[in-house]
Amino acid sequence: MLLLITTPCYDKGTHYLRAWSQPLIADAEKRGVDVKNLDKDETTKEKFQSYVGKRPVDVIVINGHGNDIAVAGKDNEEIILSVGDGDNLLKDKDVFIRACSSGVVLGPSIMKNGAKGFIGYEQDFIVPLDKDSIGRPLEDKIAAPILECSNQIITSLIKGHSVSEAQAASMKKYEEKFDELSSSNVATTHILPFLLWNMEFQVCYPSI
Repeated sequence: MLLLITTPCYDKGTHYLRAWSQPLIADAEKRGVDVKNLDKDETTKEKFQSYVGKRPVDVIVINGHGNDIAVAGKDNEEIILSVGDGDNLLKDKDVFIRACSSGVVLGPSIMKNGAKGFIGYEQDFIVPLDKDSIGRPLEDKIAAPILECSNQIITSLIKGHSVSEAQAASMKKYEEKFDELSSSNVATTHILPFLLWNMEFQVCYPSI
């Protein structure tokens, strides 16, 4: 299996997504997965589309900021994939775009162009942060429940599961976290609305 993942890092949001992607990359490599990580300033349109166009990538994970029709790379100005520009390169690939609104127009366009499967979001992907943990994202107990649920998608995909199976595993993780926090008296119970939001708007488009 060949996994292509993007990990830009230029603001708090991408800083967290990059940090939470590192254990996944390590796990994939331990499982014998060939990983190509376009890290930080390497996350450019030229490098992304060139690699996808030339290599037999099986799974693509894009971390970043996005909207209905596009997703960015190394900064908000560097659009690496959009409707009509690169979506045709994702044929026969499983794609997870961890970016706001990626499942509205871009996801269906990717599927129309022959992708094997897609997971994204129909609204903003919201991760509340603990200001005291900004420098240590993996220790952030406020962000952890949501990012663990999101990471479950990638964990499932690198195990060779389908997008439908990855979505189901992620939904199960959301439910477990919701039940865990609902029965807790700790301050993290205020995360519940964010869990429900992301759970509701995380969409999966499997191939038919």
